[in-house]
Amino acid sequence: MYTSPSATEREDDDPTIKSQPTKLEEYFFPAHRLKSRLDDETKEPLAIIACGSFSPITYLHLRIFEMAKDYISEHTQFEIIGGYYSPVSDRYTKDGLAPSYHRVRMCELAVERTSQWLMVDAWETLQNEYTQTAIVMDHFNEEINNKRGGIMTTDVPEGQNHAFSRWRSNRIVQGSKALVG
Repeated sequence: MYTSPSATEREDDDPTIKSQPTKLEEYFFPAHRLKSRLDDETKEPLAIIACGSFSPITYLHLRIFEMAKDYISEHTQFEIIGGYYSPVSDRYTKDGLAPSYHRVRMCELAVERTSQWLMVDAWETLQNEYTQTAIVMDHFNEEINNKRGGIMTTDVPEGQNHAFSRWRSNRIVQGSKALVG
């Protein structure tokens, strides 16, 4: 009989995957599934972020990302470089909201076994006050485009016979609004 792996077994399977911290001073940006290069250099890089309570995360939350990825891949000039769940902080007043460390952990468990491109970022949950979505998007822009330099592409300029690397800024999408980085 098959039983689901425990959180400890999951982390033992892949020691490079670290659970998000519960203290801001221990925070790190999860990038273990973030692409560093485009597969199709004719496309523009795109990261998808979902902010929400995720109390709890549901199958539909997971499906929405997959459906968005499929649509974007088939109908746009973008290539998905990663996707993130950003659970809201405990300062968000909502009846029945589970503590943020539980919601972050539920999201981690949901994506680590079911996806090759989704991640969970606890930064929003670690803030001392409720953080508006635009500020959360600025955080992702800072982490992906500024601290990590965007995404590397390889071009062969006219007149040269070797490739060189350049970094391209990513677009970050949340909901139906695109915020250009």
